[in-house]
Amino acid sequence: MPYKLIYTTAGNVSHIDLDGLNIPIDNQNSDFLKFLAWNSAQSKALDIQDSSVVSQADMPISISASSSNMIGDGEDEIVLTIQGTPNKLMTIVVLTGQTVSEFDIQLNEFGLGTQVFSCETRLTKIIFQHGDVTCEVRAF
Repeated sequence: MPYKLIYTTAGNVSHIDLDGLNIPIDNQNSDFLKFLAWNSAQSKALDIQDSSVVSQADMPISISASSSNMIGDGEDEIVLTIQGTPNKLMTIVVLTGQTVSEFDIQLNEFGLGTQVFSCETRLTKIIFQHGDVTCEVRAF
């Protein structure tokens, strides 16, 4: 049987795949109990507790921003979303015109973090950057 462990972005086993059948990690599930019996009979058992398969250092970083929310006369709300290593503090560089600033976003246990910005100057281009990952947004 070709069982395959499926991991979360945090490196934990989320479920087991058996030819497209998603088996939850649940001692009350008969398919999971079959997996445990099969796994214990293997010469090299799959370790469903091992989270080292996905290294936290290898988590890709993505940055996205939305400026679709107008909150006042000429004032836009920009929502920045960061995805990366769970529970990591991320320093983001912000370039607004010629002004450079930095701020920190704490990612949650799922590797997600958000920050809301407001911009009062029309057509302002804002660049968010972490390392070589950038996201550009223009206020309305």
